[in-house]
Amino acid sequence: MSQPSGQFGTFCDTPLWDLDLTWHGSWPQFTECFQSTILVWVPCGWLWVSAPFYTWYLAHLPRPTHRRRPCSWLLTLKLICLSLTIVLSSVSCFNVISNKVPDIDDMVTAEVFAPLLLTVTLCLATAFTVAERRKRLVTSGVQFVFWLLLSVCSLIVLYTDIQLKVYDSDVFSFSIFSIQYSLYLVELLLHCFPEKPMETSTTDKQQSPEIAASFPSRLTFWWLNPIMSQGYREPLTEEDMPDLHPRDKCQTVVPKFMYYWMKALAFWKTRQTLVHTVSFAGPVPVVSSVNTSPADNEQASLLRNGIIHNGNGYEKRTAKETASGPSLSWILFQTFWREFLLSQIWKVFSDILAMCSPLILGELVDYVMDPDSENWNGYVLAVGLFISTILQSLLYHQVFHLSTTLGLRLRASIISAVFRKSLTMDNLARKESTVGEVVNLMSVDAERIESCISYMWAVWSSPLQIILSLYLLYQYIGVSMFAGAAFLVLLIPTNGYITAKLGNYQTKLMEHKDDRMKVMNEVLSGIKIIKLFAWEKSFETRILDIREKELQTLRISAIINSVLTFSWTAAPFVVSLLTFLCYVFIADNHYLDPKTAFVAISLFDILRYAINFAPMIVTDLLKAFISARRIGRFLCHDDLDKYSVSHVAGTENIIDIRNASFRWSSETSQTLTNINMVIGEDSLVAVVGAVGSGKSSLISAILGDMEKLSGTVNVRGSIAYVPQQAWIQNNSVRNNILFGKLMDKELYNRCIDACALRPDLDMLSAGDRTEIGERGINLSGGQKQRVSLARALYAQADVYLLDDPLSAVDSHVGQHIFDYVIGHSGMLEGKVRVLVTHGIQYLAHTDQIVVMTEGRISESGHYDELLSHNGVFARLIRAFLFEGDDGEDTDNEELQELKQEVLRRLSETEEEGDGDLQIVLPSVHRQVPNICSPHTHDYVEIPKVETVGKMMLRQVSQQSALIEEEIVELGNVKFSIYRQYMQAVGYFYVFLIFFLYALYTAANMGALIFLSAWTDDPDLGNFTKWPSNSSSRRNTNDYYVGMYGFFGLLQTIFIIGFSLLESLRTIHASRLLHGLMLSRVLHAPMSFFDTTPVGRIINRFSKDIDDVDNEIPMTFLMWLDCMFAVASTIIIISYSTPLFLAFLLPVAGVYYFIQKYYIATSRQLKRLGSKTRSPIFSHFSETLAGASVVRAFNAENWFVAESDAKVDTNQIFMFINYSANRWLGFRLESVGNMIILLAATIAVAMRDSISGGIMGLSVTFALQITENLNWLVMLTSDMETQIVSVERIMEYTTIDMEASWENTLYQSPIDWPSQGHVQVEALSLRYRDGLDLVLKAVSFEVQPGEKVGIVGRTGAGKSSLTLALFRLVEPVGGRILIDNIDISMLGLHDLRSKVTILPQDPIIFAGTLKENLDPFGEHTEDALWRALEHAHLRKFVEGLSDRLDHECGEGGENLSVGQRQLLCLGRALLRKTQILILDEATAAVDMETDELIQETIRQEFKNCTILTIAHRLNTVMDYNRILVLEKGEVREFDSPQTLLKKPNGVFYGLAKAAGLV
Repeated sequence: MSQPSGQFGTFCDTPLWDLDLTWHGSWPQFTECFQSTILVWVPCGWLWVSAPFYTWYLAHLPRPTHRRRPCSWLLTLKLICLSLTIVLSSVSCFNVISNKVPDIDDMVTAEVFAPLLLTVTLCLATAFTVAERRKRLVTSGVQFVFWLLLSVCSLIVLYTDIQLKVYDSDVFSFSIFSIQYSLYLVELLLHCFPEKPMETSTTDKQQSPEIAASFPSRLTFWWLNPIMSQGYREPLTEEDMPDLHPRDKCQTVVPKFMYYWMKALAFWKTRQTLVHTVSFAGPVPVVSSVNTSPADNEQASLLRNGIIHNGNGYEKRTAKETASGPSLSWILFQTFWREFLLSQIWKVFSDILAMCSPLILGELVDYVMDPDSENWNGYVLAVGLFISTILQSLLYHQVFHLSTTLGLRLRASIISAVFRKSLTMDNLARKESTVGEVVNLMSVDAERIESCISYMWAVWSSPLQIILSLYLLYQYIGVSMFAGAAFLVLLIPTNGYITAKLGNYQTKLMEHKDDRMKVMNEVLSGIKIIKLFAWEKSFETRILDIREKELQTLRISAIINSVLTFSWTAAPFVVSLLTFLCYVFIADNHYLDPKTAFVAISLFDILRYAINFAPMIVTDLLKAFISARRIGRFLCHDDLDKYSVSHVAGTENIIDIRNASFRWSSETSQTLTNINMVIGEDSLVAVVGAVGSGKSSLISAILGDMEKLSGTVNVRGSIAYVPQQAWIQNNSVRNNILFGKLMDKELYNRCIDACALRPDLDMLSAGDRTEIGERGINLSGGQKQRVSLARALYAQADVYLLDDPLSAVDSHVGQHIFDYVIGHSGMLEGKVRVLVTHGIQYLAHTDQIVVMTEGRISESGHYDELLSHNGVFARLIRAFLFEGDDGEDTDNEELQELKQEVLRRLSETEEEGDGDLQIVLPSVHRQVPNICSPHTHDYVEIPKVETVGKMMLRQVSQQSALIEEEIVELGNVKFSIYRQYMQAVGYFYVFLIFFLYALYTAANMGALIFLSAWTDDPDLGNFTKWPSNSSSRRNTNDYYVGMYGFFGLLQTIFIIGFSLLESLRTIHASRLLHGLMLSRVLHAPMSFFDTTPVGRIINRFSKDIDDVDNEIPMTFLMWLDCMFAVASTIIIISYSTPLFLAFLLPVAGVYYFIQKYYIATSRQLKRLGSKTRSPIFSHFSETLAGASVVRAFNAENWFVAESDAKVDTNQIFMFINYSANRWLGFRLESVGNMIILLAATIAVAMRDSISGGIMGLSVTFALQITENLNWLVMLTSDMETQIVSVERIMEYTTIDMEASWENTLYQSPIDWPSQGHVQVEALSLRYRDGLDLVLKAVSFEVQPGEKVGIVGRTGAGKSSLTLALFRLVEPVGGRILIDNIDISMLGLHDLRSKVTILPQDPIIFAGTLKENLDPFGEHTEDALWRALEHAHLRKFVEGLSDRLDHECGEGGENLSVGQRQLLCLGRALLRKTQILILDEATAAVDMETDELIQETIRQEFKNCTILTIAHRLNTVMDYNRILVLEKGEVREFDSPQTLLKKPNGVFYGLAKAAGLV
């Protein structure tokens, strides 16, 4: 018998604890001392210990900004109840003093102290209640726990009083306490309801329901019930979602993170600069700048850019030459350490409670084996086990919830930081980090860090669980535990080495993934060119080669993972085997009893979970650290120096550049040298020069987009910028023009008219609300440029930088824009305008002309002044006039006379040197009718080749949106998706995978059943029959140990086979799915790319493929483990206690209902999450492409806010999805805990008919089911939600396809087309079923070697005809014959590889010049050089250090637009087919180069048939014939001279509008 313990002397009249009284009695009676101390001190102690922290928390809550809200009914009831409890507690105190304290010296007793402490504590609770309301706190966890503890502790006192019939001996005290207890319960109930929260939503959405939830609701995720219910009734939509919790929004978390990051980055750069400076021998001069203050010393300059100036030139450390920068992981911890620690602390208590279960199990086994124990003992132990597990579930899911929401905050911070960085990084950083790579950072890497945070607690929790488990094992089995521990110690370095290798392969894997996404992004950006040149196979091979490297790395990682899986699975079993082996040989009685065995097994299960989870989290942690390092490296890239261009107000000149030199990056040579340019107010300055002379670079230098080496640059006032290649957003026309500014209707209309956009908008039913596709895909080049110009015009800036905006429009439209926008009588009158142009006709109307030659300003002055010198400018003028002397203007005699006069004067200038030559050239170029007013629509633009999307847009008259809404599947994932994935894995292999794991599970069950039989062996338990040292006992133990080990060996064999097979076959499936999707996308028609954002496609190849590569195999493995574990648990419990089967059906029903209720919502949330993820990356890609425009307009904050809004939208679905996982987890664990309670209760009830071994076996497995049930449904949901990635991939394997690339049954002759004879017979074309015809029975014939111009007004069908020639759209009637072969019979590559097009938009891919010229490697190097020579690029390429191996950069960013166009000409020259189609390919080059290109085409293609889509009529005036289209029909087809003789003809009208007649 145990003796009473815990004497308090005079403070208590009775012992604190009496085990005989409490545990061995007929009912659980606690001593009076225990009731007056522990049961009062616990709840009161909780409130007092929490008080300092809670007070600090309340003090730091923001004060409400609005007026005080009237007292709520909830607060009133709380205060009334509190007042009554304080009064009753005071009465109880006085009652004890008056009745039980005869002397003042006897007042210091537990009976007096208890009500006194309670009274003071209740006063503290009252103060907290008032403070909470003043701070508008919705609910209080501290107070709820206090009232819960007080209610539970007081219940014990009440129960004891009732058992002792205190109501007979002391009616007053019992009545007072009963009323008090009732008030405690009322207070507890009141704290289950929340106060009404303040409105926090800044959008139209309902605020987050978590804000308005009470503490119990937050603990049990009850607040999610309405969303779960709605998701169960009908599929959720974006409109159903509430707003994001304010704590998780970008506007809350990002500024905090950016503060710490920028602070750390500045410190790191300062340190790096000091180290570099110390190691640098020689003086370091200060960089001069117009706005450099005395404080702007050398170190400050170095800090801004990480640069060093020395006597020999200029150096800059590249990203690869520097350290990796401050640790992003540490900065994230610095930013969120409070939230991180709060999310982790609850896991400590959860782990401690987890250790209670095996201990209670041991007591239950003792109870069954002890016939003298009281019946109620068993039920109390069963209930205690249930309470332990339910509390563990509550804490565990709070840990998860806090961790996942913290992960979301980290993800938002990273994505936003990367987005911000992309707007400011310099050119070298842009070169090193392509769009595809950065998208990977924002998608894969950011999400890896986020998911790692969710399980970060395992880093310390697993070691803690291992230590506690080993300690408890030592308590039960003594030194035998060290045998298993030694094996674990040996395993740790082995796993560490394997994990490190895995980390290395993960780094390689991400590099390959970056390379693949880089090429994929380029392919999607230039898909039209790829199709026109039949290059799909080449790029497909490039992508698949990179993919094969990626899969090879993945395969090696999978094999390493298989070794880890073996070690995770085998380790716990080997530990138990070694431990039991040592125990039966070391123990004095050589007997393994049930309690020892099954407590040890339960502890081994905890150990197994910890051992299994630790390497997984270490692997994830390695991936996260690698990702953090990659992101950190990107964020450490140098920014554009914002101080390189100063913006000092009050200066005399608007633009002032003095002795400035620039380059693009430290890896390039000096681009601009010794630039001096001063521009005053109200000036129109033209910048002219040959291709590559530095015109666009000069504009970039003024914008601050180049690296300044020396000199000063100052720009006074705001800037508007129109780039040479128009940057258009995927938005409406109106929003593209407004660009984030408020609508000023009058100004807006003036901008529309001045930019000649009114006719274009009138053609669209939705007008300016019509959506423009990605990259302006559904607008012509001229339309895009005019929208870009309208955007700048609407900005009403002080300085306008116009980089050749008139090259993409017709001459008459260009003149209109010059007159009404740019010129001295235009809307920009009074502004400073810097105009880069190749249009000589505008130069006479400028105030100053700057002539660029090889990166220097060779001449500068007024038009007349420069013309009077025989300089570079005079040569440009001469080239222009000679080009115009091709006969196209022969009908205009006056114009010819004026040209001859100018040429005569130029000749005189050549002979006489500099002279005073006054030539007024405007009259030459203005022999056109007066340009119509902005409100008339007589001018006509002849646009470039229209895309499929543009034509479709015109036809779908009632729709304003071109980009289709992404399809989100509804309801269950179709079984066909699972079947397709299984088919990709292989049906036989799927069966074999399941079979091997079933065998592993059977071996595991057999081992535990065998263990039960071992411990229940009656002979081993009979020491009389078999003494401790008997040989029979030793032989029997040897048999059991050997068989137990044999089962372990079987488990090892089966799990290794399963792991290898599952890993390798899922990789095979991943390769197959990626290949199918890639092939189908490359076979897709152009209409697919016109209506599908690149980000949406990229998301499939990035996140969805990553899911198939990594997430689905891992989830499947865990799902299979849980499924078989649950099945084995049910089998074992039913085998142990058959009565359990009676409860199995209702429990299974509840389980089934919960998982069905959950999966419907979770599946849809995952789908919507995937859908809302794509716009983040689409917006990013789009913004990065237009970063210069965004910076020029100072619109960075607007774009950042838009990106943050898209991130927040996506975070809503991720937050609700994660919360739904917790909602499910708690409910399923509650079901599991009920199974534990049932198993334990049934075993207690059947104590007389079951053995200790069976009891241990049953409860041991029951303890596992809680976790396994939860994981099974979560993993089932995860499988279904992750299989959505397969669904999304399969969706892209069923998109419509073009015709076959090759037709083996019908191939063209090798030399086809040998003549270039084109016949179009009754050709009819529509873009989609149900749409109108865009070509209507078009018929014409082009003779071999003929030059034909194709003209017509917008929408006439010119582009459609081109698309039909290349079969980008298939005809619905008629046919096209080339050299008497019907092209519809040929394979697409057979056709497209033998017809050449020179497009207007020069598309260049990342890679070398050689790869861009000849992707297939079909030509010799000599042929490449000849092509470059004829394309007038040889001199440029020979001057490059890498020559043909020179990297073009992403999108050809290392080349000027003119050089890109010349490179495209080189491609055409290499192919040199008999038919050439031109799409005004010389708009972006100067007149001299234009003449060279035209001469090249005349010489190299002199025997070829040429079809030219006329953008400017003068380019086709010398052609043999002109094909005039109108409304999809042929109106005229004859020589230009003949057509001009028909004053009522369509062509005559076009020529007149263009000023040619």
